[in-house]
Amino acid sequence: MGHLFTRGIKHAMFLVAILLSAAMPAVSSSIKAHSDRPIGEVAACVETEFDDVGVSENLSFEFGRKVDFRIAKETDTPTSPVMSFEARHDGTLVLYGFGDWKDAVEPMWKNLARECFPEVQGAVTRPKS
Repeated sequence: MGHLFTRGIKHAMFLVAILLSAAMPAVSSSIKAHSDRPIGEVAACVETEFDDVGVSENLSFEFGRKVDFRIAKETDTPTSPVMSFEARHDGTLVLYGFGDWKDAVEPMWKNLARECFPEVQGAVTRPKS
């Protein structure tokens, strides 16, 4: 009987954790590296890669270039980015994943590095949450 009670509590705790995670705001995950490539070249390449699977927006911001990635191509309503890539003036490259997309940061980074900045492949640590 005690085993069934303990098992029931574990299931209840799991369900509470799922409900809380659904109610909490989306957290992000990121990967960071450094490259000497021109930031405009890197941002343009990332924009092209993102456009293959969704829609992107290549923007200038205080620290360099930022490329926001959204899934929906067919909607008129702007959505929040699911990923964002930054190529900063100091050579720092950062990829952020938001919400459900935070787990996609590592595979997306590998693809972007292969296509846009191959000199940093393998020189990066695991994603940070």
